[in-house]
Amino acid sequence: MRLKSRQLRLDLARSFTLNKLEVVMSNVKSVYALIAKEVEDVQFLRESIVVQAFQTFEREDPRLANFVQSGTRDRKCAAFWMCRPLRRLDGRTAYQALAEGDEDSVWDLLSSPSDIDQ
Repeated sequence: MRLKSRQLRLDLARSFTLNKLEVVMSNVKSVYALIAKEVEDVQFLRESIVVQAFQTFEREDPRLANFVQSGTRDRKCAAFWMCRPLRRLDGRTAYQALAEGDEDSVWDLLSSPSDIDQ
């Protein structure tokens, strides 16, 4: 999945070129429309990756995934929470902490509901 998301990012970066902007520079609204469309595409891609990552997380560690979800409003919030840099994890995301073998810190953070937003 990491390789797939890296390739998607590279493809997206290649598609966003200055040539697109140069073609429409005479019409400012067109420039903004193009930028807005590119940003929308990136946001859609990011959300898709976040949801796919959480699905993988649920398969790999359903107990922890369910606990994360129970501490948030819904599944989508839980998915984005896992990707957010957290102060209590020294600026790492929960996924980064888990990748480094620091599962205890994630459990500790989740055990303090008031700290989930930090």
